Amino acid sequence: AVSDKTVTYKNTYGTLPTPTKTGYTFNGWYKESGFTNQVTTSTTVASPANHTLYAKWTANTYTVTYDGNGATGGNTANSSHTYDVFHTLTTNGFTKTGYTFSGWATSASGAAVYTNGQSVANLTTVNNATITLYAKWTPNTYTITYNGNGATGGSTVNSSHTYDVTSALTPNGFTLANSLFLGWSTTPTGEIEYTDGQDVINLTEENYATIPLYAQWGKFYRLYSDQDGGDNDFISNVLFYDGHFSLYHPAGNTLKLQRKDINDNWRYVVTLSCDYSNTVIKTQFDG
Repeated sequence: AVSDKTVTYKNTYGTLPTPTKTGYTFNGWYKESGFTNQVTTSTTVASPANHTLYAKWTANTYTVTYDGNGATGGNTANSSHTYDVFHTLTTNGFTKTGYTFSGWATSASGAAVYTNGQSVANLTTVNNATITLYAKWTPNTYTITYNGNGATGGSTVNSSHTYDVTSALTPNGFTLANSLFLGWSTTPTGEIEYTDGQDVINLTEENYATIPLYAQWGKFYRLYSDQDGGDNDFISNVLFYDGHFSLYHPAGNTLKLQRKDINDNWRYVVTLSCDYSNTVIKTQFDG
C-alpha cells in the first residue's frame, strides 16, 4: 500500500511516491480512475478537500524464443506475451531425426514444463525480457521381427529397440534341415546384412515402426576366382560344411566365397585375400 500524503491547497504536490506492482510498469498518478488528468510534482493542488490519486499501470510485455536443442530441421517463430494475459506458445516447428517432440523446457537439460501450443501467462515479471524455451526430444522406439524364411523348426522372439541406443538382435532360434544359418537380411532373397546376435543401431528413424529381418540359410559353399568382367573365371569344388576347396586362381582375378541360397542361386558372401596366383589353390574350409 502507498502511504497518504499531506498537501496544501493551491501549492504543488511536490514529491510523489513511486509504487510498484508485480508484472507492471508505473505510468504516473492521475486525478481520475479513467486516467484523464495526470498529476506530477509540479501540479497545483486544486481541491481543498481530501482526495484520491490513481496510479496508472501498464502490463509488462516479453518475448518467448524457441531453441531446437539439437533439432535437425525446421524452425519455430518467436511469440509475444503480455503479463496477466494468457497466450499460446508457438506450435513447434522443429524436427529431430529419430526423435519425437515432447514439450518445452526452461533449460537445455531440464524436463519439459510446457506442452506444444500450451496457453501460458506470466513467464516473467520483467518488462521487455526475453525468455528462451528449449525443445525436449524423446527417442523413437521400434520393433524388429524375425522371419524364419523357410525354417522347418524353432522360433525367434521380437526385439525392441530405441533410436541412438545400441542393442543386440535376438539370437536366432530357427532351424532348417540340412542348412546352416548365415545371418539376417532385410528381404527374403537379399544379401546378409546382420550376423547372429549382432549389436545394431538406428535401423529406422520412424516411431513405433516394425522392421522385419529374414533368416538366410546356406546349403553349399564354393570358391570363385572372378576375372571381374572377363571369361577367365574358375570355380572350386562345392562343400556343405567342412573340407578343402581346390581351384586354379589366375593372377589379376578376385577370389570370392559364395554360398547357395534357399532358391539354389549362388550368392557372394565375402572377398578373400590371397597371396598366391597362377597356381592351384587348396584351402581348408571350416563352416
